[in-house]
Amino acid sequence: MLDIAKGLAAAGEHLHAQGISHGDFYAHNVLYRPTGGCFLGDFGAASFYPPQPNGGANPFEALEVRAFGCLLGELLERSEPETEPEQNLRLQSLKALQLRCMAPVAASRPRFAELVATLQSLRP
Repeated sequence: MLDIAKGLAAAGEHLHAQGISHGDFYAHNVLYRPTGGCFLGDFGAASFYPPQPNGGANPFEALEVRAFGCLLGELLERSEPETEPEQNLRLQSLKALQLRCMAPVAASRPRFAELVATLQSLRP
């Protein structure tokens, strides 16, 4: 689950750094590889957008961070309960991150770069 989340956050960071909005950042567009990793597919709703002045918060990215939060929630629903205290802490951190992605105020959601950094810090 963590591997999938890391891969998708990295894909979101890369796309938005290029001024590209995927437009349909949900689980049905994720191709999972059982050997590890995943791919984000179906760019039929993708679009380009102009950079924000002064690198400010971007409403397109905020929207896709919310979609990432939905996806992370679906991954968490399918995760097995952990018995190790360290693993439980990791799951709690992921749940807190998921809630931040779903914040009602779009400007308070983390950006994909922050998601990548946070997920990288949650090493298994």
